[in-house]
Amino acid sequence: MKAILERKKAAAIVTAASRCWAAPTTAEVAELLRPELAEGETLPDLELLQELFGRALARRWQRLESADQAHLRATEDRDHSNGENAAALAKLYRRVVDLRRFLRGVFGGGAARRLLGVAGATSRDALVLLRQAGHAVARLGDTSRGLPSACVELTSYDRSRWAAPVEAAAETLRWASARATGAAKRLEAAVADRRRAIADFNDVFVLAAGWLEGTYRAAGRADRAELVRPSRRRRGRLLQGDDRGPGRRVEPAADESRPADVESHQHPPAVGDRDRQTVPMPAEPPARAVG
Repeated sequence: MKAILERKKAAAIVTAASRCWAAPTTAEVAELLRPELAEGETLPDLELLQELFGRALARRWQRLESADQAHLRATEDRDHSNGENAAALAKLYRRVVDLRRFLRGVFGGGAARRLLGVAGATSRDALVLLRQAGHAVARLGDTSRGLPSACVELTSYDRSRWAAPVEAAAETLRWASARATGAAKRLEAAVADRRRAIADFNDVFVLAAGWLEGTYRAAGRADRAELVRPSRRRRGRLLQGDDRGPGRRVEPAADESRPADVESHQHPPAVGDRDRQTVPMPAEPPARAVG
């Protein structure tokens, strides 16, 4: 999904910036604020704060990526289970239709209906069809009910053999229906977890990117601030990703201050497609590690 890809790029830019530019930004902000210190006061560890914001955002992205992949797997499992369920339903329908057609040919229409106890058309609804199949199998298995007079001569009148294909197909449909129901519930849980992960990521992203933007502006580095400036219109993404174009500082309209809705349930793109995306990184080399 495009929105997830954009968040991936935004998280990569912000976390890399928090590490690469922590030391020079700290020095530049310290130069600005040191004259304001009173006696006995010391500057906060801005380098560590930048590192911690980067870690917090990286952890939220990892959770979001994991939830998104789980959602993808649950979607594929749901689709596969629905396909199996549809195939099992079609097979049972054919088995019941074939059995009814066979018995009508052997005993006649009225006698066949009385033998199976199934009136009306064969249903295509899974629950109704299972009831029809179960009723037919039970009536055929009831040996206390005699067979009507046959219209044609058969070499065998094995009632259990007539019922076996229907019974096997009904069991397959019951199993497939249960699996499809379970897959649908797992997908529902995955969708909810993905939405929570997106909301959590959005909240931390606004804090981390906004704090870094303000820090870079305090350091006199407007170019760095524009790189990490969060979008107000599309939460969890950078202003660079907006359709206004990179770096354009346009205040949002009145209706743009509201958080964007969490993405609706869609099929996300393959993970491999995401990995092929190019993620821009800050140009300066990493500073020393925080220790």
